[in-house]
Amino acid sequence: MPDSPTQRFMDPIDAAADQVGMPVLNQRSAWRGWLAVFIGALCLYGLTAARTIQWQDSGALVVRVLNDELVNPLGLALSHPLAYWLEKLAMVSLPLTPAHAAALVSALFGALAVAGIYWIGLHLTGNRTAALLAATGLAVANTFWRFSTTPESYTLVAAVLLFEVGTIVQWDRSRRPGWLIAAFLVNGIGFAIHNLALLTLPVVGLVGLSAAIKHQWRWKDLLAAIALWLIASAPFTGLVILTMVQTGEIGPTIQSALFGHSFGPAVAGIGNTLRYTTISLFFTAYSFPNLLLPAAAIGIFRARRLGVSRLMRIVLLADLFIHLTFVLRYGIADQYTFLLPSFSLLAIFSAIGFAWIICHWRGQAGKITIIVAAALIALTPALYAVGPKPLRSARVLGSGERFKPYRDDYAYLFIPWGVGQTSTQQTADQAVQLAGADGIIIAEDSMGRFGVQYVVWRQQRDGVSIVSRLEQALKVAQQRGDQELTQQSGVTVVLIPADTRQPPSPEYHWTKVGQLYVTHLPSGRSN
Repeated sequence: MPDSPTQRFMDPIDAAADQVGMPVLNQRSAWRGWLAVFIGALCLYGLTAARTIQWQDSGALVVRVLNDELVNPLGLALSHPLAYWLEKLAMVSLPLTPAHAAALVSALFGALAVAGIYWIGLHLTGNRTAALLAATGLAVANTFWRFSTTPESYTLVAAVLLFEVGTIVQWDRSRRPGWLIAAFLVNGIGFAIHNLALLTLPVVGLVGLSAAIKHQWRWKDLLAAIALWLIASAPFTGLVILTMVQTGEIGPTIQSALFGHSFGPAVAGIGNTLRYTTISLFFTAYSFPNLLLPAAAIGIFRARRLGVSRLMRIVLLADLFIHLTFVLRYGIADQYTFLLPSFSLLAIFSAIGFAWIICHWRGQAGKITIIVAAALIALTPALYAVGPKPLRSARVLGSGERFKPYRDDYAYLFIPWGVGQTSTQQTADQAVQLAGADGIIIAEDSMGRFGVQYVVWRQQRDGVSIVSRLEQALKVAQQRGDQELTQQSGVTVVLIPADTRQPPSPEYHWTKVGQLYVTHLPSGRSN
């Protein structure tokens, strides 16, 4: 019989390896395993999801959705329209607070990503134990768990990337054109969620182009794939085109779509990237205090011998290299948050590594290694529960500790479950209560402003003004006095300090209430 297309275009070693590494699986059993992993991860993330508004970009996303603000003020690149619409859908359909509903979107996609690791690992190795170890290892990884319980787009990015890899796995197994077309479709969906999808688009494109050149699919299939990519990416590409039409500016709009309004230098790697990369490496080690990373290293170097096809080795290594290269030279303070796709790809390699250990480490060594790996993964949550105390004693944050009101930075950063993170809500609730019906709240830290906006929106305190500096508060008080909108007693001003160690300006009589400050400005007083 003639050689199959796969065998014609692969060397004999790879062809033989394919028969070992891609076994015929019981698909019904495989999907049952996928479902069990998905439900387990969804329960983990759903039960530990944040119930209240959070600091930073998480809070910004919730407030944007509540205010129907599709375009991020920081630029189109940070708008993430498909994530925005999914958050909106969750908020209007779930009988929960908006912040809680938004967090469950992250939980859902985090669970899909974990289940995707199991499915891909199983199909690459045929070993359920290895696939399960890799999936659970990712599930309890600190950074991955954390962003699976707070409103962010990172787990959405990871889940879609894994769907993309999964379609290429199916294409590699079957050479059915529909799977490769699906890879383009999924990447387009990813681009509608986040620009990070562009990183792997060249990989998908080269796989498609290679398949067309080798006559493994028709050129019209490639054109159909490109058309589907354009359709799938329309939530973002359409927003870009609409902005161009409305503003009449092509260059600035493209720059906003690729880099935002001020992140071009960071994307180019300009800045204190060494410090940020050191932090990223620390969080990587902290996220995998088990054998997942050593197993991933084994998987990278033993994938061929285990029988993983040349195509999948190239795709996985290219995806990992591109993501790590981009992230580790990205000059931004929260660089480590962009590592979730890299963590996911490392988890796939760890499944390959664990499968190698199971298959090739004969005797007690292999069994003991797998038992130790499982035990360490099981103990990982316990490590996170006790971790903040020794890390605080060692002052590992150093000058990076922020001293925000009611927030313990060590618990905030090193405990991954969001359910106990209430400092933003506590700060905002107290500030709005102290401000009364028509007070002024000074949120010195822009990342804490969103919590106040959230509480003001929920309590419908339209008379409360939110500003960033004392000078702005003085101006607002003056305007209110001129318009006779305040009582003769003056205007209540509440200060949320950016750093609780720094006392407010001594020019005014501030009263400390908890970790906030209150004063009264005479209405109509000029600055």
